[in-house]
Amino acid sequence: MAVGSDLEGELHGSVLMLTLSRPRAANALNAGVRDAFCAALGSAASDKTVDAVVLTGIGDRVFCGGVDLKNPEALPLGQLAEQRATIVADMLAAILDFQKPFVVAVNGAAVGAGVFVALLADSTFVATQSRFQLSEIDVGMPTLVGLAILSDLAGSLLAADMVLTGRAMSAEEAAGRGFATVVASDELIRSAVAKAKSLGAKPAVAMALNKRWINERRREAINLAFESTGAQRKEIVACLESTEQFTAIKKLELKNE
Repeated sequence: MAVGSDLEGELHGSVLMLTLSRPRAANALNAGVRDAFCAALGSAASDKTVDAVVLTGIGDRVFCGGVDLKNPEALPLGQLAEQRATIVADMLAAILDFQKPFVVAVNGAAVGAGVFVALLADSTFVATQSRFQLSEIDVGMPTLVGLAILSDLAGSLLAADMVLTGRAMSAEEAAGRGFATVVASDELIRSAVAKAKSLGAKPAVAMALNKRWINERRREAINLAFESTGAQRKEIVACLESTEQFTAIKKLELKNE
């Protein structure tokens, strides 16, 4: 079933499978995806027949390339940056508010906000060809939200390394650092759905209370990161405009390792 033009939905028993379906745009996030995703989680939260949700991306190349960089409305750079930040903030808030199990199956590259979404899951599975990359620094943008999320999961040293270098982290490294499970591509969805069913079978009240406690500290750090980014937006925009980095943003493509 389609839950939005760019987000597909399919029931696997008691598990709702959501698939980012924008292959020509690297499964990037936009307002349409945001609206459909938040609505789907809201519906799943109140649906007694749904015990858990799995999110993946269509294809085997990209899970999610971050927020869509296109600017069809020709918005001023500052307004565009605010719009993009709102899309990400709304999606992350929906994940943090969701009190049922949320599992992510990373089928390819996860970049920028795609990393945020993947790492906020209760369980993250990655196909062998997958990679994580916070490459904002290479186009002149900070990624304080990525720093907050990765610091919570893996510590400040690794977070600083990823954010300051923009390097790609392989699936094997992510698994070695303890925040993802590597599986063969043809086993990715099966493994993620099985995990979701297992978590969904746990007592619902205990699951919800545990998740609420786990996510409270994450929410505080993420909100602070958004606030700090917003406070520095004028400085960031001025830097981008003066150094021609916005041209680089428009032309940004997923990096090869």
